[in-house]
Amino acid sequence: MEPKLLRKEAVNWEMTINVRNGKATTGSDWFWTEIWLELLKTIEHLLPDMDLALNPMDEPRLVAPHEEMVKFMKAAAKTVKLPKAKNMRSDFQKLPPPPPPKPKLDAKGRPIKPPKKVVEKGTEKASDKSTGKTTDKGVGKKTETSRKGTEKKTGTTTEKGTEQEIKSGVGKGTDSTANTKTETDVTMQKRADEDTQEEVKTKDVQGTLTEEGTLDDEEVVKTDEILLDKKKDGKIWYSGKGNSSWDIVRQGCSPKSLARTTELQMSWANRPEISMKMAEPHLYKGYVSNFTLSSDLCHQPDLQGLEGILIAPISTSATHSVFPMFGGSKLSVNNEILIPAPMYWQGDDRFTGGKDHGPPWASKKDKAVWRGVATGGRNKATNWRGFQRHRFVAMNNATTLASVERGAQPENFALPEEQYHNQAQAEGKLSKWVKGWSDIGFTDLMCDPPQPGGSCNYTGKYFGVQDNVPMADQFGNKYMPDVDGNSFSGRYLGLLKSTSLPIKSTLWREWHDSRLVPWKHFVPMDNRFGDWFGIMEYFIGFNGENKHDLAGEKIATEGKEWADKVLRKEDMQIYVLRVLLEYARVTDDDRGSLGWVDDVLADPSLEKTWSWWW
Repeated sequence: MEPKLLRKEAVNWEMTINVRNGKATTGSDWFWTEIWLELLKTIEHLLPDMDLALNPMDEPRLVAPHEEMVKFMKAAAKTVKLPKAKNMRSDFQKLPPPPPPKPKLDAKGRPIKPPKKVVEKGTEKASDKSTGKTTDKGVGKKTETSRKGTEKKTGTTTEKGTEQEIKSGVGKGTDSTANTKTETDVTMQKRADEDTQEEVKTKDVQGTLTEEGTLDDEEVVKTDEILLDKKKDGKIWYSGKGNSSWDIVRQGCSPKSLARTTELQMSWANRPEISMKMAEPHLYKGYVSNFTLSSDLCHQPDLQGLEGILIAPISTSATHSVFPMFGGSKLSVNNEILIPAPMYWQGDDRFTGGKDHGPPWASKKDKAVWRGVATGGRNKATNWRGFQRHRFVAMNNATTLASVERGAQPENFALPEEQYHNQAQAEGKLSKWVKGWSDIGFTDLMCDPPQPGGSCNYTGKYFGVQDNVPMADQFGNKYMPDVDGNSFSGRYLGLLKSTSLPIKSTLWREWHDSRLVPWKHFVPMDNRFGDWFGIMEYFIGFNGENKHDLAGEKIATEGKEWADKVLRKEDMQIYVLRVLLEYARVTDDDRGSLGWVDDVLADPSLEKTWSWWW
């Protein structure tokens, strides 16, 4: 793609950060953007002019078909060359000012008027018609009826409600994916916000997500429950609420892959079929040996029925077109450029535990602890059995396991296969064994639509609601499983920096992946969780025998020490700076001759090492 086109795509995107003359700004007040802006502000003086298109959603947006990516890579290979040092330059081009922020739009694509300000009598300012000036009136008096009346008539939030929205980020978007949340979406947002970085997005009156407001009715075509919205810029955006996204994302896989050749799953109402067979390419004797491959969707079509993001994501707004977009996480098939997620830069105590990273290993309980909301997507009575968090919590419920040991069929999980040789299972004592070390449960069942008190009429008979446990208190346990929610888990960095042992399952790719070594800095787990009991039996043993406590301590310690060295805020700054300098080069009209060669100009003999490029 030509640099000019790349720059045009970026600057015209709905949510951007713009850098001009060493100053980073944004026209968006969406809280993710504000956090990313804080990060860029720390390195803005080192950045050339650029425009960054940002993904404001949990869900990825770009899925270039595999066939198109092959063409792009072949074309790119033909451009690989390196000019002579004397022909190189190191000054980036200057860009014109970015366009003014687009007005906020409602579901119909109409400009949103600012809400009427709720004023307490005693602080309002009345306009003096004769002078045009404002004057304070009635200081110290309050009128509760005025506030309540405004709330009832206009939907304006109360002071308390506004404070809650600010904390959770609700109601802060300038882009159309964050402007007009329904009451249901706001409730789901607030509950998910208590858990990890899982924001629920806007929907319009048809339940579709659009980039600049809903298009005219004739421009929206419904095909197999996926809505195709054709935008003015010519891109096709696949959107819809609570529909499967598998057919969209699998286009990023090779036409010969299992993902592309296996039949689409059309129903999720029954107990899922769970087998470790399709996981074999990334396993060794049943355990994850290739963590990168374990999150690759292309050889695992069975995950279309085992992951909420693929069954019924909270929102979908994806395109098969390609342009530069930055995001905090993505699936293996997506094309966003990864930068640290806002939650990592912000360092919220809910996800990090604050300054307390846990006691020494020997002082911890021999338990595995996890608390979270039943997220993953829009779980309904007809699909919840496929959701990963529901599966993980169910298989850690001793009462449920006891029922299965008596002959009942698991509602949404599978017992370990024979290859794991689980001793407790072989002796019929699996439920008793799990009860001794598992402290895992939901804090909110998160129905769609949400129900009072975190309850749920269709999952309530299978799951209870447990009290939340602050992250700092969770660190009093040795083992910390980490399971995806609506997208990546915002607590992962906090777990790595704790004195506990992270046990990680995920489909998501993040900026730090190449810096971490599985089985050295953390324990990897397959997304089907068939290896979960085997992992725990290895570390804690059975009946006090064959435990490997020292191995767990070693991995936890080395993971913490390494995270404290390479996952600091300084590391995020360096990573982002290097990524953005290359991004600026790629979008520069003279990108083929742009680079730093001062060392070669000072010592021309160094240029001989370039000869293979010519």
